[in-house]
Amino acid sequence: LKAYWGPSMGNLGITDIEDQQIVWQTLAEEGFDGVLVGHFESLDFMDDDRYNPHDPETWSRICRPKEVEIDSYKQGIEMAGEVKFHGTIHVAHVSTIEVADLIHNYQGSLQLRSGVTPHHLLLNNTSLAGEHAAWYKCNPPLRNEETKKGLLERLLRGEIPLIESDHAPHTVNDKLNLPSGTLPASGIANGWVWPYLIQYLQEHEMPEEKIRDATFNNAVGMYNLNIEPRTTEVDWKKLEELRRSYPFDAFRGIFPSV
Repeated sequence: LKAYWGPSMGNLGITDIEDQQIVWQTLAEEGFDGVLVGHFESLDFMDDDRYNPHDPETWSRICRPKEVEIDSYKQGIEMAGEVKFHGTIHVAHVSTIEVADLIHNYQGSLQLRSGVTPHHLLLNNTSLAGEHAAWYKCNPPLRNEETKKGLLERLLRGEIPLIESDHAPHTVNDKLNLPSGTLPASGIANGWVWPYLIQYLQEHEMPEEKIRDATFNNAVGMYNLNIEPRTTEVDWKKLEELRRSYPFDAFRGIFPSV
C-alpha cells in the first residue's frame, strides 16, 4: 500500500484528518504489516494561494514552510501509535532536519524509515528566486542552505537510510506555458542523476557500504524484495544524451557535463 499524507495525490491521497484516522485504524485491525509510504504535508499550515510568481521563494517560505511537514509527521505518527500500527512507516522525501532527527531518534513501538531526494540534498531555496524558479518548484519545497547541508550530513552518517528519486519529468507546458493564475507543476527531473550522485557521495567520503545501503540494500530489505545487486559500467555518453533530453537541467553547475 502506498498512501500520501497531504495534498499531493499519489495512488491514494488522504488530506482529511478523520479519513487518515480511519485508514490507520483499518490497517491496524486488518493486521497489515507491509510498508506504508507517506508524503507528510499538513493542510493546517499550508497556504498555496499566497504563491507569488514574482517572488517564487514564497513557495518554501510562506506557502509550505517547514511546519507543514513537521506537523503532518507528528499527527500521523501519533495516530499510528494510538492504533498500534503493525507495519513500517516510510516517511518519503524528508525536507526538514527536525523530521529527520525525530525519525532517527524515535524509540517507540512503531517501525519508521525515512528517505531523502537528490534535489533536497544538493539544491536550496535560493533557486526558487532565480530566472528558472518554476523548474525548482517541488513538494515538499527546497529548504535553506543550512537544512540542505544538515540533510546531507545525516545521510553521510547513516541516519537517513534511503535516497529516493521522486523523479518528475515535467514539460515546458507544465512549468511555464500556463493560463493566468495557474501554479507551475511541482517536481524536479532527476532520473539521470544517480551515477553523478554516487560520485558526489564518494567525494564526501561516504563509505561504499553505506552508499550501497542507501541506494539499494535498505530499500530491498524494507520491501522484502527478491532482487540481487549487479554491477555495470556507466555509459556516460548515453547518460549525457538522456540528461540533455529533459527540457531543463536543475543540477547545472553541480554536476558538470562529461
